[in-house]
Amino acid sequence: MAYLATHELSDLKPSVAARVWSVITGFFESVLEAQGRSAAVTRLQNMTDAQLAAEGVRRDDIVRYVFRDIYHV
Repeated sequence: MAYLATHELSDLKPSVAARVWSVITGFFESVLEAQGRSAAVTRLQNMTDAQLAAEGVRRDDIVRYVFRDIYHV
């Protein structure tokens, strides 16, 4: 007698190690994203008002501009 088992990939639960790895990589991705945004804020803050105007950003709106894709204010 033959036994055939078919499973969809969506039916398989990730292992504990895979879930832990996912959390760890997610954490480091968040850290890298935060560093990039921080560098963008610093770069814009170091620009003159004329350079900011050329970018279409007011000095008061630098942080809002850098985080515009996250916070829709």
